[in-house]
Amino acid sequence: MQKRLSELCHKGELFKPYDIGSKKLKTLVDDINYAYDKTVQALEDSISQGNT
Repeated sequence: MQKRLSELCHKGELFKPYDIGSKKLKTLVDDINYAYDKTVQALEDSISQGNT
């Protein structure tokens, strides 16, 4: 199941400075990037469908 962008960002807020460079933070960053891209794509699709 894909997590929502807001859930992932909230999870990111829980990290501490000493987590920088960790594998778990890198994984979260990758997940946030993926969710962001999907969110933008869904928004663009919604806008383009509304303009037809």
